[in-house]
Amino acid sequence: MVDNLFKVKQGYTLPSLPANQSLQCVANDFSEFFSSKTLALRNNLQNSGLPLLLQMSVTIDCVQCDVSFTKFSKVSENYVKNIIKQSKPKSCMLDPAPTNVIKQLVDILAGPLTRIINTSLTSGIFPSSLKKGVILPSFKRLELDFNMYSSYRPITNVAFLSKTLERVVSTQMTSYFIDNHLLAKRQSAYRSFYSTETALLRVFNDVLYAIDDHQEIVLVLLDLSSIFDTIDHTLLLERLSYRYGINGTVFEWFKSYLLDRTQSVKVKDALSNDKKLLFGFPQGSVLGPILFSLFFAPMEDVITAHGLSCMIYADDSQPYVILDPKKNRDSMLSKIELCIKDILIWCAKKVLLVILTRLKFSISRLGLPRIMKYPLR
Repeated sequence: MVDNLFKVKQGYTLPSLPANQSLQCVANDFSEFFSSKTLALRNNLQNSGLPLLLQMSVTIDCVQCDVSFTKFSKVSENYVKNIIKQSKPKSCMLDPAPTNVIKQLVDILAGPLTRIINTSLTSGIFPSSLKKGVILPSFKRLELDFNMYSSYRPITNVAFLSKTLERVVSTQMTSYFIDNHLLAKRQSAYRSFYSTETALLRVFNDVLYAIDDHQEIVLVLLDLSSIFDTIDHTLLLERLSYRYGINGTVFEWFKSYLLDRTQSVKVKDALSNDKKLLFGFPQGSVLGPILFSLFFAPMEDVITAHGLSCMIYADDSQPYVILDPKKNRDSMLSKIELCIKDILIWCAKKVLLVILTRLKFSISRLGLPRIMKYPLR
């Protein structure tokens, strides 16, 4: 009755559940699986010895940022009101009141919430009470086995106030990056006016030019596994400071935001024990996608250092090269293979697991592209 009164959606339900003794056991098993999966991925990469034994064939220019972002600007009550009004009415079990109620009482609550937000921004401290997340396992695809925990994706819910504070930070960060031209040029995700459409149009346009010039394109499809869950906080903070000029109170705020986070898994009415989030950040957060883009940006540098073109959408990268089948095919194929090797080395050093498929587009002027598997050597 209370949920109906406040227009709160009924409890989250899964299409099926892995067989176990109780919902509590299922929740605890999910929690253990998600945590151990991340540790296993990192340990496998680190134990392989690749990061230590191999060196890249190109040098990436790691130029220190000549501008800096050291402190946030305080925000007004009206600014916070607008953010709350524009927010989706989705609630989290961590919220003291349903989001609909907060939106209805925004004129009363805006003052206290603004003071909390401004205190966090000026002190460089992300509130400890907002560092908890609740994972709702999401079934990936209906054809998968529902008894396998690997068939579920961890979707994290965080408190409404956490998202509100993150939106304030996100707006100020994005303005800083845009004003100083610090964003990756070929990343087409998590940015205004960019999408899968812009990524596809860029690649498709280059394919059409190749058709007109009687040339071929070799395209590599790269996909990273569990990228949001495996990012190392220390490496991320170093990148924020050196490459992007995040220092002072802003740096301390992000350090506070990333460290000492906990998460639990909710399955119907059962909630698992809390586990520390040692790597990555919640998939349901506002800042997560932005931080990922900043961490992943050097991938573009690795590809362009080899003279290849590329387009990137989130963690999916498409390096490609246009070649003349009568002149430089062998040399260009060697170049793209060397690029793939360097990508794998870079990812291994950053403890990122890459899944890649290589395709060859044999293109003729009058016909459609003929797509064939091109084996890796």
